[in-house]
Amino acid sequence: MALIEVWPGKSVRDRVYRGGHSSTSSFQVRSMWHRRAAAGDKFCTGGKESGEICDWTVSKTGVDVKTDLGLNHNEVTSKSQSGWCPRHGDSGGPVYTVNSDGTVAAKGIISSGSGGGTDHYAGSLDLHQCAIQFTDIYDAYQGFPGSLWLW
Repeated sequence: MALIEVWPGKSVRDRVYRGGHSSTSSFQVRSMWHRRAAAGDKFCTGGKESGEICDWTVSKTGVDVKTDLGLNHNEVTSKSQSGWCPRHGDSGGPVYTVNSDGTVAAKGIISSGSGGGTDHYAGSLDLHQCAIQFTDIYDAYQGFPGSLWLW
């Protein structure tokens, strides 16, 4: 995570790109999710390499996850039985829930993901099913000074 300062007169786009990794279709981020992530929550991810992947379901919260770079604390995890998997380079991408009006609610930040083998697609017989870990948006909100303003 990083804290940025936006100078007066400058703007930041409050949008999430939806679709494939080269999509130019975006939707407005209207709010933060109304609470911390909980088991059973549905969500989507938007990775630089994999694009949008939806139909994730939170499995566990507050998990310590070992990665190639060390140990990530207090992560939210999800596993999928089949479908497209996250790819190397997706870290830092948005985790969100799509609202009924087409806007999105920020839910977190992708930390790591895996699965699907060399083609990044996990079929029902693949040994390595898709998995994703993310940092809850409330950890970012409470961990940095200032406010998270979403218009």
